Amino acid sequence: TSKSFLSPSPLRRHVTFSSSATKMASSNNDLNQAKQRISQAISEGAPAYNAGDIKKCATLYQDAAKEIAPLLPPTFQTKLLQEVEEGNNESDATNYDAKAWALRKVFDSIVDYQLPLVPQDVAGEGTFYPYT
Repeated sequence: TSKSFLSPSPLRRHVTFSSSATKMASSNNDLNQAKQRISQAISEGAPAYNAGDIKKCATLYQDAAKEIAPLLPPTFQTKLLQEVEEGNNESDATNYDAKAWALRKVFDSIVDYQLPLVPQDVAGEGTFYPYT
């Protein structure tokens, strides 16, 4: 007697994932909070910039950047804080314009960023069939 390819024998495996999925869920919540705060800053800062109040825009963006930095993945956190600190000793209009645009570029990259998908915690048995 021969086995049929249409009726594979099931394999039983215990499937578990590390707590990294829980950590990623927390990171995703933090990232979503940061994105909401960025949206708020842009909704206030962009109209101020367009009305000619570039200093107000830069200040709003800088305050938001400081607030969200702890919620971000390390690479974004580093870049954002570099932009916040850069040129802080200068107070001319050109500096405010440059700061507003630099922070906006980082904000846009954060808003576009998606965390990698991670399987949710699963404990228990699953049925796996051999690939034929």
